[in-house]
Amino acid sequence: MVPAPDAAGSPVMVNPRVAFPTVPAQGLYDGRTFANSGLMGFAPGEAPEFNLTFTRAGTFAYECIVHGHMMSGTIVVVAADRSVPSPAQVAGMARDQMEKLWDQNKQAMRDANRSIQPATKNPDGTLTHYVSIGYSAGSVDLMSFFPAHLVPHQPGQPLTRNEIFSSGFMDPKQPGPHSYTLKIGNVSGRFEYDCILHDASGMT
Repeated sequence: MVPAPDAAGSPVMVNPRVAFPTVPAQGLYDGRTFANSGLMGFAPGEAPEFNLTFTRAGTFAYECIVHGHMMSGTIVVVAADRSVPSPAQVAGMARDQMEKLWDQNKQAMRDANRSIQPATKNPDGTLTHYVSIGYSAGSVDLMSFFPAHLVPHQPGQPLTRNEIFSSGFMDPKQPGPHSYTLKIGNVSGRFEYDCILHDASGMT
């Protein structure tokens, strides 16, 4: 995240060098320069795919700028006379992997809901509610808040609807704050909270 311009409506925004594609000239890539797909997805304005044409053989590492080594892989480029799986075969291998992960996903969802910390009562009579930002188990990352719907009752400090609040990036495996606290007070109605990166994946 980087500071946003004054008129942006938010104090922070995603770094444009991360958010937008960086493509070598004519899409030709030799592995020696920075190439970036930008933030991809199926939301309006997001690209569903990214293409590069490799110009030399070798093994090339790639990773998600946001998720780092947790979301990484390698591309092995071989000479034209080498036999490689067809696109259909690769798609089949991907489906097999996803089916195995889907079985893990069901258990991870049950574990995530069981891990929700119950509200605690404060000395002044207010309640502190806890919301977990996603849940990880092995190779499964659940892009959701737990709980996704929260109904606080006790009033705290006044809060207006004209402000934007952001926790910033929080990674439990990296230095820095691992929690974010906000008092919600003398207002009523529906307030949305979402992940600025994963809202299109249902993290709202």
